[in-house]
Amino acid sequence: MKTQNYEVRWSYSEDHKVTNCSLKKKGSVVSTIASAYTNPNDNFCRDTGRKISLSRAIRMAGIPKEQRIEFWDAYRSMKKGGRW
Repeated sequence: MKTQNYEVRWSYSEDHKVTNCSLKKKGSVVSTIASAYTNPNDNFCRDTGRKISLSRAIRMAGIPKEQRIEFWDAYRSMKKGGRW
């Protein structure tokens, strides 16, 4: 997923226990990685893992509220296919 200034990518563990979100600013070497873990009693859900890990990555990067809106709008407008 891409926003105006950032590129967001998700990766998943082979056993579907961890969802990692990497947030990279365009034209910069700095990136933030955040993870969401599945409870052993829960079923794995990509959508939930993406939302939690994206939220943590945005918080860790210290992105202001005005830009956070841009991330969530881009997330909601993603389509199934190559980007998921």
